[in-house]
Amino acid sequence: MGFGMLNLLQFFVGNRSGNVAIQFGLLLIPVVGVIGGSVDFSRHLSAQTEVQFALDNAVLAAARHIELSDAERKTLASDVFDAGLSSNGRFDNVTLTMTISEGGAAATADASMKTTLMHVAGISSLSIKAESEALFTPATEIVPTEFVFVMDATNSVRSISKSWDDMVDTLNTSF
Repeated sequence: MGFGMLNLLQFFVGNRSGNVAIQFGLLLIPVVGVIGGSVDFSRHLSAQTEVQFALDNAVLAAARHIELSDAERKTLASDVFDAGLSSNGRFDNVTLTMTISEGGAAATADASMKTTLMHVAGISSLSIKAESEALFTPATEIVPTEFVFVMDATNSVRSISKSWDDMVDTLNTSF
């Protein structure tokens, strides 16, 4: 190695002016990964909520219509579930498993969702799982329920409201 190469090597080793650019370049990769992960995680939570909402509606529909056969209730639940999911192609491999009983219904749903930015990190999809169960009680089996109304009779309420007698009369005529 000549004298000129040694001076050039010492110059590069001693020079600190490019450190910020190198550090920025090295830190850019994990920062973009974290931002991409948070975007995909937010999308995943939204998708999980959508699947759970659609499944709850499907199970309630199946549990409510006890006059239908089990096969009809499963078909109804499947139709309600499908209608509750967005049709933008956001879900892959959606499976709905129903269990129909005399007094209700239960179901599980499994799906997957493609990732956008996490795909770069090798995570191409996230799984979604939801469970729901509903029991139906016919009106003949509902136990009478007692309601209690509490009315604030302090002066602060009386000054801004109707008279006490008017409030009681309104309440009595409502039932």
